[in-house]
Amino acid sequence: MLKISFATEKGGVGKSTTCLSLAGAYAKTGRTVHIIDLDTRRDISRWLSKNQPPLPNIAFSTCEPQQLGAHIQEVSDSRRPDFCFIDLPGLMEVALTIASYRADLTILPLKPSNEAEVFGAANVAQHIKTMCQKHGGVPFYRVLFTRVQPIVTMSHLHGKLQVHNLQLPELSTQLTQRTAYEEMSYSGRPPHFAPIRDTTAKAVEELDKLKAELDRLLGTKAKAVAKLGRLKAELDQLPGAEPAPHTTPQLGKSA
Repeated sequence: MLKISFATEKGGVGKSTTCLSLAGAYAKTGRTVHIIDLDTRRDISRWLSKNQPPLPNIAFSTCEPQQLGAHIQEVSDSRRPDFCFIDLPGLMEVALTIASYRADLTILPLKPSNEAEVFGAANVAQHIKTMCQKHGGVPFYRVLFTRVQPIVTMSHLHGKLQVHNLQLPELSTQLTQRTAYEEMSYSGRPPHFAPIRDTTAKAVEELDKLKAELDRLLGTKAKAVAKLGRLKAELDQLPGAEPAPHTTPQLGKSA
């Protein structure tokens, strides 16, 4: 079970929308996704509850933030989904701390033209690095530009430059401001399960592109982890060798 968390410092940045939209992209291909909804407004729980019968391959649950670690294990043991998505509260609190070192990847959605969101993502990234260092892991997160306007503005360019200056690694795919994402809150259906029309088709196309990029990213990480495990086993078998410490390899720029 791969775990992907969605984290921001504040609400209203498209975190829950991104989480459910991406879940729909994976579910449409037959892969199962369980969403743990920890957002204070429980948006995803409310949206998905509108679907009767429920959407195929997507399930959701909630828990108290301090119980997140145990709940992730319960989901893994009893439901065995392909993915566990964690929609974290837009707060710097205990759930973010737990998810920081338990998730295989943390996505930081932000609108590049919004200066507060850029620096909020930097604060979350710093928290992730601190928690991973404390618990012996390597931070693995990526910025995702969301609600991007079709026409590039100077504020958009300034925001992207600031993300670069803050050394925040970013995904190459970005999500454009589209009505297909806005309508999801009323219909409860992510773009892949919504009636097909021009704006929906464009949303599906960019979500499929994002899914493919994440598959490559997580696949590369999995190969690196497996290689490290083999090297560790070989080192442990050397005469008089001390057991090698457990670490997670760092891929690309994550600081």
